[in-house]
Amino acid sequence: MLYNHTICLQNGGYPVKKQAIALLLAAVLVLSGCGRQQLPEETPADMGLAAVAAIESHTPPTLKLTEAQTPPEEPVEEPEEPDWSAGSSDYPWVRSGYAYYIRVNRSANVVTVYTAGDDGRYSVPYRAMVCSSGGSGTPLGDFSLDGWYRWEWLGLVGGVSGQYCTQIYGDYLFHSVPYTERYNKGSLQPGEFDKLGTSCSHGCIRLQVADAKWIYDNKYDIAGVTIYDSDDPGPLGKPSAPSIGGSAYPGWDPTDPDSDNPWNKPADVTPEPKPEPDPEPKPEPEPDPEETSLAGTYSVGRLTVYGGSADPAFVNPVDKSWVWDDSIWKESDNILAMTATGTDDAGGEDTGGE
Repeated sequence: MLYNHTICLQNGGYPVKKQAIALLLAAVLVLSGCGRQQLPEETPADMGLAAVAAIESHTPPTLKLTEAQTPPEEPVEEPEEPDWSAGSSDYPWVRSGYAYYIRVNRSANVVTVYTAGDDGRYSVPYRAMVCSSGGSGTPLGDFSLDGWYRWEWLGLVGGVSGQYCTQIYGDYLFHSVPYTERYNKGSLQPGEFDKLGTSCSHGCIRLQVADAKWIYDNKYDIAGVTIYDSDDPGPLGKPSAPSIGGSAYPGWDPTDPDSDNPWNKPADVTPEPKPEPDPEPKPEPEPDPEETSLAGTYSVGRLTVYGGSADPAFVNPVDKSWVWDDSIWKESDNILAMTATGTDDAGGEDTGGE
């Protein structure tokens, strides 16, 4: 039980209240001498503000632990990226899970696909494609296809459409030569197709349909794309594309594998004639009766001559010789000479003499 009373001392004594204050200050000094105590989580409600302030002013700062010393790690040598802009013969390192790497020679308008070599780099040329870049409108650099998209058909700049579009970076794509109508594979722009191999795009990389489709189909197996400039087209050279402007099918890409592509259908071939049945053998004609040649020399006992009106009807008996010469009778002694004409077995003319 607490009592509240004051004792006043005479002759210079101190009131009890002053003694209480002195005792409190002494307690504070004792606590500060300990010097390592921390404030409780909650300050007691009955503690005076002066005491709280005195305690807080002597609270030591929080100690910071020194991190354990570890030996320095050995530096890892990372492969240096080749200088693609200079047409370096060096190649990027193979990435696990990716079979191909694409290099686009912007100035030569050639795309070369590489596969992994024994050196651990994409150093084996696999396929070359003729293309059309945008020249300075196509950015140089290294690009990853990861996270980008592809479309079988996509609207392009100028109200045209492209087939088999694969995004390289932002608005820059691999795609076919433009078509005037989306989904109409017979609406290819032949004039633009015939420009393949030159810098004529708005910045994208234009390709023949077969090449654009190859990139579209293999998009997730391509480790990356590098676009650079070089006078050397590449290890596989620069392929050529056919000219279709004056062809029979100017609206179709000759490389499009679509079954309706007229370029994939054989040219009109004249059907083979049906074999005619062998004609029935005709019977060989019987030979004509053998004609007796009238050529020769005859001994005539009696001769009847039929001739022209000027000739005698007959001569009977023969007592002299008559010679027939150009339809004129002539007399000669003891010889009757005449010329008789007939045909031999071969059908030729046979002439006899006396």
